[in-house]
This record gives sequence, C-alpha cells and structure tokens, in this order.
Amino acid sequence: MKHKRLGSNVVSTIISDKVQANPLVKTRDIMDYLKQDYGFEVAYHTMYRGKDVANQSLHGNEGIGYGYLPWYLEAVKRTNPGSRCVLDTQDCHFCHLFIAYGASLHGFQYCPPILFVDGTFIKNKYKGMLLGLLHDIKEVFPSSPHSYCVKHLKDNLFGKLSKKLPASNRDTLVSSFAACAYARTQEKFDEAMQKLRSDGKGVVEDFMKELKSENYAFAHFPGKRYGVMSNSQAEKL
Repeated sequence: MKHKRLGSNVVSTIISDKVQANPLVKTRDIMDYLKQDYGFEVAYHTMYRGKDVANQSLHGNEGIGYGYLPWYLEAVKRTNPGSRCVLDTQDCHFCHLFIAYGASLHGFQYCPPILFVDGTFIKNKYKGMLLGLLHDIKEVFPSSPHSYCVKHLKDNLFGKLSKKLPASNRDTLVSSFAACAYARTQEKFDEAMQKLRSDGKGVVEDFMKELKSENYAFAHFPGKRYGVMSNSQAEKL
C-alpha cells in the first residue's frame, strides 16, 4: 500500500543502511526492498529524493565538495613538494582537474618508462570521468608508441560477439585473438591471424578493421613492452 506520510526525509532514514552499504544502489531496487520488507509502495521521485538525502547525510554534499578543490590542491602542493596541479574552470564551474603527485613524479624515474592510462566513470549526479591524458598522449609524447590493453580488447571482442555466436564459439575466437596479440614473431602472428580469420568466418572483421596491429600485437609494437600486455597495474589502483 502507498503510505502518504512516507516523505523523502522519512524514507532516507529507513534506507540509510542500504545506501551506506552501496551508495550506487538503484532507486528501483530500494523501492522493491521497501515493498518486500515493509509492504510500502513509494513513488519513484520520493524514493530518488530519499536516496539523495541519505547519501548527503552519510557522505556529504557532492556539490560543496567541488568547492573544496582549490584548498585541496594548495594542501597537496604544500605537503607533497614538486606536485603539479591544474584546476580548469569556466564561469566558476568545474571542468577538469589534473594532479601529478610529487612523490610519484620522483619515483617514476626509477620505473620502466611505461605509462598506464585507464579511466572510470563518476556515477554521481554530476557524472564525468576519471581518466588519464588519453587524448593528449600524441601531443605530450609524440615519439612514444601506444598500445591498447589486451585484456580490455578481449572483453570488448567477447561482448561484440554476444549476439552473433554462442559462448563456446566466442571463447574460441577470443583465444585466437589473444594468440595474435602475444605472438613473438611476424611468422607466428601471421599464423595466428590466419586462424582467427578462418575461425571467425567474417564475424570479427568489423572489430579488426579499425584496430592497427602495432597498437596491440607484440610482434608489431615499435617500442619496448617490458613484458607488459595489459594495464592491470592501473586497475589495482
């Protein structure tokens, strides 16, 4: 039944534990929870607002958080000497933020010269993405070769084939593609590519035609890979 007194503030109190356990829980899932556990039906807009109130109570106001960025950057530069921080705004609205911590910059000189670029979506109401300088790599590092993460390519290929082939066939094609990527010589690469095209019977052509071999295949990569074929290091951060 619908309860007229279940406003967003009351709802936020009831669902606080659910939101604390999973801040990204879907509004529909919380509606089902209230109906199953309490027998109450709550309007979608009331539940959405209640979830927002609960999130603010637990984690603070996201909008206000952006206002603390100038203070945070000053604190970073003061406590982590050598840090590079750039905050880009337009008409007092946040656009972009770049931070390279001084300690990381110092330590990089003792690491293999490889940069891992990965991104993750920001799923709050302001949206956006946390991402490395993917679109600026050619400008910042014009002479450095670039390779895609083989793990992500395999996942993308598996997904693109989901409506065309059963899972067992998809596994076979993904394994054939991985053999192309990991082949150490031109001869081995050609053999693996021939098998991939033979097994794929045309279904992998759309995926392969825009994928340059020097951007994923060990045998064609124009620089040193240091045995690295994926950005799993970035995934762990």
